[in-house]
Amino acid sequence: MFSSSYERHLSTFIERTKKKHPDVDVIECMVVENHGQTFQKEYVDIFTFWKAADEVLAVV
Repeated sequence: MFSSSYERHLSTFIERTKKKHPDVDVIECMVVENHGQTFQKEYVDIFTFWKAADEVLAVV
């Protein structure tokens, strides 16, 4: 859970998750945008990991 900019912290979150759980292939993130006292937008981002030919971790 992030209390500030989702996009700003996303790469660090993905990197930590992949290190902690190396067998994970997909991460699903539920994002809720809070504007004042109301939740105006909710969506899910799904990130799929794979190993490229040179074994460099990539994410889509």
